Amino acid sequence: QALASTVLLFSVILLMLNNQMNYEINNSLISVITVSTLLLKSGSAPFHFWFPNLMEGLTWMNALLLMTWQKIAPLMLISYLNMN
Repeated sequence: QALASTVLLFSVILLMLNNQMNYEINNSLISVITVSTLLLKSGSAPFHFWFPNLMEGLTWMNALLLMTWQKIAPLMLISYLNMN
């Protein structure tokens, strides 16, 4: 998850630099990087390598929180990115 946060921050910085300084960075590449990091943060396949190991040690209530609330923000961001 820390790796996904770092890459997400990097892609947002690239997007801001692309808009402000007119760099010739492909916007589709930046959007692919952003969506893949959001999928990694939400634990979606094929980026779910960390999710089963974490779920083994959780109680039912913590597992419920991990499987629902943690996925809402990344999925909302993905839906907003796909609208544009």
